[in-house]
Amino acid sequence: MNNFKELTDFLDKYGKKYIVHSDCVEVKGDLWLNSNNLTSLPESFGNLKIGGSLELFSNNLTSLPESFGNLKIGGSLDLDFNKLESLPESFGNLQIGGSLELRYNKLKSLPESYDDIDVKGNIYMDFITRIIYNCQKRNRHKLKKLEAKLEAERKKLEAEELRVKSQIWVNE
Repeated sequence: MNNFKELTDFLDKYGKKYIVHSDCVEVKGDLWLNSNNLTSLPESFGNLKIGGSLELFSNNLTSLPESFGNLKIGGSLDLDFNKLESLPESFGNLQIGGSLELRYNKLKSLPESYDDIDVKGNIYMDFITRIIYNCQKRNRHKLKKLEAKLEAERKKLEAEELRVKSQIWVNE
């Protein structure tokens, strides 16, 4: 059986009801943790399965635990009005039954996995986050094109090397 003590202690602190299963801690409805001046979440936070929405808006979160991407959220996820500077690489593994709200943070970049998020509803970003997302996506596309060109050039060089070696061998 998994040890969810850190997570259940956290939920108890905020008076939240939950069910402990062998593989996760389940909250049947919405989990409202907004406006609690939270600066961090337990590392085991990703072991939650939330039947409704997860409301984390208006806290002081600067980062999220790497496990955050393991969350299964039946409703929406609201991370508006925090101080998030980055998101964990696991963020792309999120399963969100509603919308994702990611406005008014201090994000400087988004993880590559961001494109993989399973969001059934809308994604809300502020203007700066949208610019970061578009720039990173464009740069990833350019990088992939460059990598493909480099690979083609590498193959040409290998072929040329073989040709030269075979000519040397024939001339010997």
